[in-house]
Amino acid sequence: VFVHSRKDTGKTARALTDLAGKSEDGALFDTRDNPRHSLVLKDVSKSRNRELQELFGSGFGINHAGMLRPDRTLTERLFAEGLIKVLVCTATLA
Repeated sequence: VFVHSRKDTGKTARALTDLAGKSEDGALFDTRDNPRHSLVLKDVSKSRNRELQELFGSGFGINHAGMLRPDRTLTERLFAEGLIKVLVCTATLA
């Protein structure tokens, strides 16, 4: 999901997380059954980006130029591996 500003990445991701939680289809975003989830959780917990840590448990992630490069790389890798189901980002990702 592309948004226009850094601030909108977190705002939109939280709104989508809330909608998913209220929906019967919320389990579609859950990645805890992935065998790599517990290993990746350690990497995510080391991140200095609080939003990344908070959103990961719901299967959502963010990516924008204001994030540290290691956090952006981690988010991109997790999305590519299917451990983040929905990525809200700015044009930085493109």
